[in-house]
Amino acid sequence: MVFTEQAAAAFWRHVGRRMAAARRHADLSQMEVADRLGVKRTSVTNMEAGRQALTLDRLVELAFMFDMTVCQLLDEVGCTVHPTPAPEQETPHDSADSDPPVGRVDGV
Repeated sequence: MVFTEQAAAAFWRHVGRRMAAARRHADLSQMEVADRLGVKRTSVTNMEAGRQALTLDRLVELAFMFDMTVCQLLDEVGCTVHPTPAPEQETPHDSADSDPPVGRVDGV
């Protein structure tokens, strides 16, 4: 799939609309958001208009500010994230008849 310039522009307009709606829902002005982000109000205006692409760090900052997830900020219907369970802690390999742990070569 090719992400064309036209598709990118449409994506950032969508993100900007979501950002503006989330800002209004949080009862924040563009100036308040700008102050919290350490940018000028015109930067917030450009973000909301889709004229300025956002970094992942900026998306995380905004989501935190609006008390939502990045997924909720990006996608109008939201998304579900299934966290990967933490790997189980390795235990010593005692059994002689089982396979050796991955990454270990016996006899070398």
